[in-house]
Amino acid sequence: MYGIVNKSIEELVIDKFGEDKWELIKTRSELMLIILLATNL
Repeated sequence: MYGIVNKSIEELVIDKFGEDKWELIKTRSELMLIILLATNL
C-alpha cells in the first residue's frame, strides 16, 4: 500500500507541475530528513 500511495502522489505532481518540481520535492525532502536526523542525535 505504501508504494501505491507514493507512486500516485508522484504521478499527480508530475502531471500537474512537471518532472522538475517532482525532483525538487525529492531533493528537499531528503534534506529535511538529514536535518531531522542530525538534530536528534
